[in-house]
Amino acid sequence: MTRTLALPRLGETMEEATVVRWLVAQGDAFRRGQAIVELETDKTVVEYPALGDGVLVEILAGEGARLPVGAALARATVADEGDWTEGAPAGAAEPPSPPPVEAPRPAPAGTRLRATPVARRLARQAGLSLDTIAGTGRCGRIERRDVERAEGAEHGPGPRFFDLPGGRMACDLAGPGSGETTLL
Repeated sequence: MTRTLALPRLGETMEEATVVRWLVAQGDAFRRGQAIVELETDKTVVEYPALGDGVLVEILAGEGARLPVGAALARATVADEGDWTEGAPAGAAEPPSPPPVEAPRPAPAGTRLRATPVARRLARQAGLSLDTIAGTGRCGRIERRDVERAEGAEHGPGPRFFDLPGGRMACDLAGPGSGETTLL
């Protein structure tokens, strides 16, 4: 039976999510419990597992698409309808397929952009492109400190952030750069 796979509510306050990447290609079979897609919410990046065996027939929301809860992610042929309708009232219709709220953002050629949700939010607020920020986290992932460094470099004088053995320090640099340094 073919059914629409909808964006699930993964947390109490979740209203929308962004498709990070598809882990199962269109036309490929998947097994119950296998991760189908990575989704980024306002708090974390999570993998959405298959609720049963099936085949991914059509991807409706491409990578980078931002969707509200309940929006159509994909269409799949599923072996056992019971698992996929858990919690739904008997005879409930499949959710409608609204268009994506935000157009997909192209990924850098040949690489997958990795960034924490906090780093993505800070970069968006600062008007910075994640493509221009070098990540220092695990596997090159862009983290909060990377965005803060890039923001300081782009905006010239102002707060700078330093990683010290006991933690982080923020300071405001002022003056011509020559002369005595004072730390308050």
